[in-house]
Amino acid sequence: MVYRPCMRVWSALVLLSVTALASAQVYRSVAPDGSVQFSDYPLTPNATVIEVQPAQTVPMGAGARPPAPVAAPAGAARSPAAYRRFEILSPGPDEAVRANDGNVSVALDLEPPLSPGHRVVVRVDGQPAGGAEGSLGVTLVNLSRGTHQLDAVVVNASGETVASAGPVTFHVLRVHLPAPRPHPR
Repeated sequence: MVYRPCMRVWSALVLLSVTALASAQVYRSVAPDGSVQFSDYPLTPNATVIEVQPAQTVPMGAGARPPAPVAAPAGAARSPAAYRRFEILSPGPDEAVRANDGNVSVALDLEPPLSPGHRVVVRVDGQPAGGAEGSLGVTLVNLSRGTHQLDAVVVNASGETVASAGPVTFHVLRVHLPAPRPHPR
């Protein structure tokens, strides 16, 4: 009977969390044998209403973040078609990306679309990454395990930066296989 009190506590916690999500009232009832029960209706005449705090939520995914304003470097010439939004959609800030092959997809958002003569440059750890010229989707190939920093810039025909996005720090998770040991003879 050691597990019974633990199961009661666990059941009460589960019940409280489920009813908190449903925004219903929670009643605490004490049975004649002294056991405590929680329900969405009073089980005994001495039942009391329990105030349940709303569940804490954390926004997840790229759609949950407000759009990042476009940052133009100090002294950069303004483009005739100024960009209202330029942001890195994925990977997200501090995101852990499972990529055993080391390939990580990058998604960018740019508004308005890329002007003629402008191009997007994606950089990982300060080095330009491959990708289609002007593309807002790039696959980074064979990244090593660990933490990386990603940023992107829009440059004009003269190579001057007219908009920037990031930096975003993300983590690549890869399986580490030790080198095979020689077989003893």
